[in-house]
Amino acid sequence: MTFSATIGASALHHVSRLAGGPRFATATVRTERAARGPWLLALLALVALALSGRAHADCSYTNNPGTVTFTPPGGKIVLSNTGAGIGTVLWTSAQATPANYPVLDCSGATNNGIVSNYGPPTGGDQALFPTNLPWLSFRILHPDSSNLLSAYPNNASVPTGRIRFSVASALQLVVTGTIPQGQQGSTQQMVIPAGQLAQWNVDMFGSSNPVEIFNITNITFVIPTCTAAVDPTVVTLPPVPATAFARKGTTAGQLPFQVQLNCVAGANLRITLSTTSAYSNTLGVINNTAGAGYATNAGVQILQSDGATPVKFGTAISEGATQTGTMNLPFFARYYQTSNRGVTAGQVSATATYTLTYQ
Repeated sequence: MTFSATIGASALHHVSRLAGGPRFATATVRTERAARGPWLLALLALVALALSGRAHADCSYTNNPGTVTFTPPGGKIVLSNTGAGIGTVLWTSAQATPANYPVLDCSGATNNGIVSNYGPPTGGDQALFPTNLPWLSFRILHPDSSNLLSAYPNNASVPTGRIRFSVASALQLVVTGTIPQGQQGSTQQMVIPAGQLAQWNVDMFGSSNPVEIFNITNITFVIPTCTAAVDPTVVTLPPVPATAFARKGTTAGQLPFQVQLNCVAGANLRITLSTTSAYSNTLGVINNTAGAGYATNAGVQILQSDGATPVKFGTAISEGATQTGTMNLPFFARYYQTSNRGVTAGQVSATATYTLTYQ
């Protein structure tokens, strides 16, 4: 936002600009000659050793796999920053405890790890898995970022003994590519469909079997676009006599104005106003430019939509849900006397900017 104004000898005029278990095997051996007995015994012994060796690395469990479901608030994630770099964490779920968790009995250190429904890790990070969206991957935190579950069979071995798979997990979504840009005047939506995202497999019964299923509810990513319908926004305050200002804090010439946007529905909008020339003693006041020809002891104060509450620079103001079409964000501006000394005639110029964010 850019503000400018001129104060005449008897009037103050302002212009403002706003920019925008194990298996068992049996064998039956028929002998024809006693001389073959030792060889058969040796063979049977080798088979027994092989079977016991495989059982040593297996587990068994007492019930079906546990299930964990991750759900984002409202089923929606708004991508307010489509320029987010690779490695940016878009969302981390709350920790979720598996329902009907299994109890495993393992006879030795056992291979285990994550098998993703969307394929194995594509990079060097064995704990970062792709999704159906080419720019997005996920991690399973168990229970938090201090321990990440890696791809099968690379995860840390399940130890010998009885293990309860009751520890909570969390889902983390990470940017691993370029996020598509939204199209002006439209909202681009991308979806990870509800269903199974991955499973945690452990070697059991001689093969890899799931002990936990990780599910998600439908996750929609929204790229909203609001563009300035008028840029810059120009606000012209009415002429006011310099004699209208009696003391510090006196205001005059209050006028409503709007930040006009073209938006699409799909997000909750917030606007943040900022300036590099804030008057430190009063909220919402922008100092006038100093120098020859400029008025002294006067600034511009911006108010929220109620016409009474000053804007707090750097603090977001909620504007509610976006609507498709024109959105007008209401504000007020007025002159503000910044000193007990009298306001002198001259030009007034002040600048502010606004930033739009989405939730």
